[in-house]
Amino acid sequence: MSKDFTLKKFEEILARYPKRKIKQLLLDQNLIAGLGNIYVDESCFLAGLLPTRIARSLTASEIKKLHQGIIAVLKLSISSGGMVLHLNVYSRGKEKCKRCGTKISKIKLNGRGTHFCPECQK
Repeated sequence: MSKDFTLKKFEEILARYPKRKIKQLLLDQNLIAGLGNIYVDESCFLAGLLPTRIARSLTASEIKKLHQGIIAVLKLSISSGGMVLHLNVYSRGKEKCKRCGTKISKIKLNGRGTHFCPECQK
């Protein structure tokens, strides 16, 4: 969690790659180091965004929520020694969403298992 990961810097990264899917962009270690599959799925859930969304489709408000979600997930993981006890969507395919009760979906996206709530994430 570098102090360089500002909202402005995040907006610049998204603007440079407008056609990429959010998950694809967030997993690119050349752009944002340290985000793995679990952190990306959980960050998208907190932000209420489908990981399949295209970067250019995000509003300023959604970008801010995603930035905040990333920071929140990383802080939680660091403070609790990992995410296992706090998973909302990752590795919970077909289980009920803790927020709305809808079944968590799992798809393959860029060769990676991707988990999301089809109701809570748009």
